Amino acid sequence: MGLLEDMSSPYTFRVPEGRETVRRARRRVVGVARARRYPLDEELMCCLELLASELIMNAVQHGGGPNEVSVSWTGARVRVEVSDIDPTDTRPEPAGPEDEHGRGLVIVDALADAWGRRRHRLGKITWFELGPAAPRATGARAC
Repeated sequence: MGLLEDMSSPYTFRVPEGRETVRRARRRVVGVARARRYPLDEELMCCLELLASELIMNAVQHGGGPNEVSVSWTGARVRVEVSDIDPTDTRPEPAGPEDEHGRGLVIVDALADAWGRRRHRLGKITWFELGPAAPRATGARAC
């Protein structure tokens, strides 16, 4: 399916194992959003890239691979889903000031309009939604 076909149908791609694949994958998510003309301004495109990077990195680093990424439009927001084979139910937990890892889901929780996890046959899918709708209760989004 081409990028410009029905913008609500998911655009799905695989991310091979290896941390070096995360950069290409997050840029591909933004490329899909731009090609499909999702109504996101530049600030939201930056947030989209950051949040996609966090979920993809978690999947590659902790969940094994290859992983699958799906990008779609809900009618109001862009939705990104990332699958991995680790069924562990992860939660956002603040990292200490000296910790090198552990901030990804805290960032997703703070910036996404909605996010969550669900089990699937081989592990789990972690997803987030981001859109141009009304501002969040916490005020302006800063990515």
